[in-house]
Amino acid sequence: MIIRRREGGYIIERRVGPSEFLSMAEAAEVLGTYRMKLYRLAEACEIRTRRVWGVQVVTLKELKRYMGIG
Repeated sequence: MIIRRREGGYIIERRVGPSEFLSMAEAAEVLGTYRMKLYRLAEACEIRTRRVWGVQVVTLKELKRYMGIG
């Protein structure tokens, strides 16, 4: 899956495999929702997230399992 996000006036694209980490902000863009809403949703659905260098991340595989995307 290719993730596109805006950063500093540029559009950055990156190819993401199923077990690579996405920040919650990137995951929210993929789902078309807000980051804070995704935090609450992840907590309610017990989606496994972890912290990497102070950033909460989730894998695409976890999002697919609980959200039915991709």
